[in-house]
Amino acid sequence: MKPVFGIDVTKNKKNDVGNERSFICQQISQTNAESLNRITEENSKISKKMLLPLPLRVFQGIVMVVGIILFRVSLNLTRDGVTLSEMLKTVPWVPLGILACSGIFSGILMLANAKRKKIAESEENLVVSNRIDVVCSNIYSELGVDENTPEVDILSFRYKTRKSENVFVTNSLSPVNASNLAHKFYVSDGNLYLVSLEAKYCIPLDNVTGIKTVKKQAAIPEAMWNKAIHFTEGYFEQFKIRCNDGIIHIRPYHILCFNHNGEEWGLYFPCYELPLFENITGLKAE
Repeated sequence: MKPVFGIDVTKNKKNDVGNERSFICQQISQTNAESLNRITEENSKISKKMLLPLPLRVFQGIVMVVGIILFRVSLNLTRDGVTLSEMLKTVPWVPLGILACSGIFSGILMLANAKRKKIAESEENLVVSNRIDVVCSNIYSELGVDENTPEVDILSFRYKTRKSENVFVTNSLSPVNASNLAHKFYVSDGNLYLVSLEAKYCIPLDNVTGIKTVKKQAAIPEAMWNKAIHFTEGYFEQFKIRCNDGIIHIRPYHILCFNHNGEEWGLYFPCYELPLFENITGLKAE
């Protein structure tokens, strides 16, 4: 099965061409594409300004690692029956080191948050945000949707095929294995139309064969949570979505399976979007 929004790196690790190209029914104009590139660059510059200087970020990382090591040492000592008072007498550098690392890490974190807030509230950022709204509005208008068109989250990922199974690919520095991309959507003439800021995609619902449940985990950056409601609140509470170290873990995920041009394809989506797809197709997940 070929994932619609997947990038196959089975044979070529550097491949960056997504399978979704097979379903493009309309692309944005050159003018809008250039506007999107410019505003993306401007927004990237703003995002970089929100970061603390690299040496300070590296120092924060070192402090965190040292703190974790000292904490594990203290746990081992505690398991051996050493009390806190005994620890302060025999190895005072352990609890004091933990305290110092916690203070330094928290202090740097406060500086980072203060800088991020200052840049976010700056006139420069407000101007860029307004430009983003205008560019997005122009693109969506060109692709036949507007800001009131509902959105659905779709999983996009790099993958390798092993024994006819698609395996999400991660890098050595992060457990993140997928992106959670919001698409405007609507159904018309037996097709599901998904609209991003780059193109409109057409998925033939008439060829749907089922909805598959995969009891595995999709790990996405916390910053990519697209819904207005927090993932631990309201409707989303039932899915027991958890977050560790800025990574959201979603289990299970589902696949809308369908045939297209003689091949089996799959549209991957998070578990909380299942009612939408069951309603669209009239099918129940297996």
